[in-house]
Amino acid sequence: MKKYFSQLKMEIDSLTVFSKLKEDPAISCLRLLLDTIEDKDTNTSIDLYSRFVSALYKNTASLTDYIKTLVLQDDNFYVKGHAEKKHIDHVIRDSVDHELSILQKIASLTSDSFQDIIGYEGFLPEWTTRPIDIQYDFMEKLSNISVTGYGIYAKYCFFRLKEGNVVPVVHPDYQPLDQLFGYERERNIIIKNTKALIDGKGASNMLLYGDAGTGKSSTINAMFNMQVAKVGVGVDPETACIEKYELGGLTIWDTPGLGDGVERDIEIATAIKAKLAETDEDNRQVIDMVLIVLDASTKDLAAIYTLANEVLLPGLGDEAEQRILIGLNQSDMAMKGRHWNDASNEPDEVLKDFLNRKAESVRQRIQENTGLDLKVVCYCAGYTEEDDQRSPYNLMKLLHFILRHTPTEKRLVLVENLNEDSENWAHNDDDDDHRNQYRKRLFNAEF
Repeated sequence: MKKYFSQLKMEIDSLTVFSKLKEDPAISCLRLLLDTIEDKDTNTSIDLYSRFVSALYKNTASLTDYIKTLVLQDDNFYVKGHAEKKHIDHVIRDSVDHELSILQKIASLTSDSFQDIIGYEGFLPEWTTRPIDIQYDFMEKLSNISVTGYGIYAKYCFFRLKEGNVVPVVHPDYQPLDQLFGYERERNIIIKNTKALIDGKGASNMLLYGDAGTGKSSTINAMFNMQVAKVGVGVDPETACIEKYELGGLTIWDTPGLGDGVERDIEIATAIKAKLAETDEDNRQVIDMVLIVLDASTKDLAAIYTLANEVLLPGLGDEAEQRILIGLNQSDMAMKGRHWNDASNEPDEVLKDFLNRKAESVRQRIQENTGLDLKVVCYCAGYTEEDDQRSPYNLMKLLHFILRHTPTEKRLVLVENLNEDSENWAHNDDDDDHRNQYRKRLFNAEF
């Protein structure tokens, strides 16, 4: 039996696909116990045996059920790959089969077999085992993974946000559906938006306005997962000058800026008016919010006054202030780039003060000429040019206010398509806790 235990210890150490299981408290104690038994150290064996059983008892008295739970809840790369329907090489599948046979051995270990080798005449706690086919249970789980999910999402039914992370509610209080205020409304919103996604309709629509060179493309590339975007143009002739980007449930309508001549301005203004006039089957405007991108160094706002007064105000009506956001891009190049700290990727105090005054000035001038009190955010979308690269700055702040200007039920659609490069979100000013505000907006989302 000692030889069997020694071999089993080495087999546990060889776990690769299920390697995370070696970090489990009970499995860790078991590995040490198997080592110690071989060394014939009775005192240490008793201690490790008791620690192993203690770790087991915290969950169950059945070693078989404990191992089965570990296996079925392990969200390793093989499980994730299967869920995502990725091609998995046969050598990995062979490894999984072999490792499941090892885990089957562990699940079948009896307390008697350990007590006989330890040779202690006093009382030692026991555990139970039962017949099981772990490989069958694991394969059955994979075949139903699209329904049951995997990891914590298969184990728990309720979740909450804690410090930006999704964590399960281990012991939720029972709550009948008829006691959930507003449940039917929330349920209907989710069903409706899900159907919209299935039907290929953009569940969230953003109108992006700005002149060439202001960094509109850099902005959406930095913020969203644009490598999977579908590019097109407006279907109707009157919206043909508007480019269309589709990312899952998010659609971005990219419009050129005004100021390139009377005829061109009329064409663009007509296209934007037509887009703002579009409604869905519930007669709600298709466009949820408008992001206007300007160069942070710009002084001429005449085109923005025209856009707001002649296009946006008539198109958005009383909700214009809640649905229009101004972004001042290329903040790193304001003041000719002399006050940008390349090491920390942020403006120095002189430039920060300039940008704050610039944002306030733009806000006041737009209000004086249009009556609209709009939020203005200074940011840098970043760039990569040959050997020169700059990470985005204040992108989290921009996202925070985009979410604020987006209907609550549409916010998760935006978040699902965000750029996954953490560097893009790392550098922000300290005027407000934008990360916490972003989490609150996301937590309150209805979709």
